[in-house]
Amino acid sequence: MPLGNGTTLVRENDDPTPALESIAGAAVELGGFTLTKDTTEALFFDNEDGYKEHRGGMRDAGESNIKIEFDRGEKHHGKMLLDFNSDSTRQYGFKWPDSGKTQMLCDGIVTSFEITHESGDRIYANATIKWSGAPVWGVYV
Repeated sequence: MPLGNGTTLVRENDDPTPALESIAGAAVELGGFTLTKDTTEALFFDNEDGYKEHRGGMRDAGESNIKIEFDRGEKHHGKMLLDFNSDSTRQYGFKWPDSGKTQMLCDGIVTSFEITHESGDRIYANATIKWSGAPVWGVYV
């Protein structure tokens, strides 16, 4: 089920020639994607106005929280649990439903994994992906 009017989550698969696979069918909620930047105070004591000045510093792609349906066949949540137990990064990303077919891909590390039992017969897997490095913006086919 695509979210956000068609937004999907993708994950690099384990094939010898890696490709992206959609986790859209299992995704129930996709957290936001927020880029931030540190600043460094630039000390210029000759600033006539007496105000501090700042310069841009290191950037951070942040983290995203996702919620997927628990799949008894372990198609998606099992792969995310394997990613949690690995110290290596894996490429994840979002595909947005705009007319330009925008996608963002980035290496990520699954930093949390939780199984929740909600009312009714629903079981969910919640995970947090900490983005590592610079996101790559592009177009999907």
